[in-house]
Amino acid sequence: MRQFMTAVLLLMTGVSASVAVACENAVRDAAFRGPRDTHRLCLITASDDEPAQREKLRLEKWLQNSGAGLNLELVHLHADDPDLQWEEYGIPSAPPVLPVVALIGKNYGTGETFLINHWEPAPTDDELQALADSPVRRQLQKVLGPALAVILHVPGEQSKPEKMKRIFESVKADWLAKELPAIEVVTLDRNDPREQTLVSFMGLPPDGPDVAAVVFGRGKLMSPPLQGMEISQKQLNQLVDQIYQDCNCSKPLTSLGVDVPLVWNEELAKSFVPVSEPSTKPEDPRLANLPGMGTLADDDAAPKVIEESGNRQAEGPPETLVPDTPSVGDGQLIRNTLITLGVFGVVLVLATVIIVRRKP
Repeated sequence: MRQFMTAVLLLMTGVSASVAVACENAVRDAAFRGPRDTHRLCLITASDDEPAQREKLRLEKWLQNSGAGLNLELVHLHADDPDLQWEEYGIPSAPPVLPVVALIGKNYGTGETFLINHWEPAPTDDELQALADSPVRRQLQKVLGPALAVILHVPGEQSKPEKMKRIFESVKADWLAKELPAIEVVTLDRNDPREQTLVSFMGLPPDGPDVAAVVFGRGKLMSPPLQGMEISQKQLNQLVDQIYQDCNCSKPLTSLGVDVPLVWNEELAKSFVPVSEPSTKPEDPRLANLPGMGTLADDDAAPKVIEESGNRQAEGPPETLVPDTPSVGDGQLIRNTLITLGVFGVVLVLATVIIVRRKP
């Protein structure tokens, strides 16, 4: 009986510690600690295409070197595989021309897959470089870690720069008044050929209204972005407020948006400045053997998965949980206390029932 009660107490301690860790982070901070959405670079060939092996090795080598830290995996698909489910790759059927390399995005919140770009027969070295890097994404890498969030502004054909500037400056002032990290603004030219990957990823046409999207974490683009008259101080503040909330275990982080293709490595991870500090630190001995206590760059340090078979759908990242409704951190202590007390209560009731049943 003594061993049984010891096990119960250990369980209660571990559960309460894990609850504290899971629920005492801002959504924005959780996006730096959890896995990112992984997109796919698909090499599509005939099954008997022996030269395709050389291209596969080339792409694999690029991902391990210049593409290291990019949220991308290499997938080799055989176009003549009768079991291949093309809709899993955002393509209606086998491409008419082979070989071809396609960049396929995946929104793990909606399950949608979509074609971002393709190259026949394969991307050049310069095109691969543009896949991993661009001026706007370098700006994002520089500011995402210390910033609360980034407003990515795509000017429209009839944009009013002064009006947009006033809106963005008002939003920045609102959050600085709360003594929080800054809101940064980055401008994306939809017609800049160097930004083709990002423009295609966002599905932006060559012309159209102004677009403003909130980006946070390691490149998570909140969706859908605001367009035209939707762009206002109030609307942008509501979006930023969602990522400043505390995680309360009600819906997955993937539901807020999708991570853009962005290199993020251990060096960039050092730039992360948390806006909330869990009261139970990872150094707490109660957490030593709990899952999920990795470093900020653990998921990006893992080797890229090279998928040989074309009929396995890529798995989504584990769910990181965020709140349903806005509530800016004031009730955090009360909420976590109630959760912990609830867990204790359930475990104690179960222990009592078991003890009563064991009595002769």
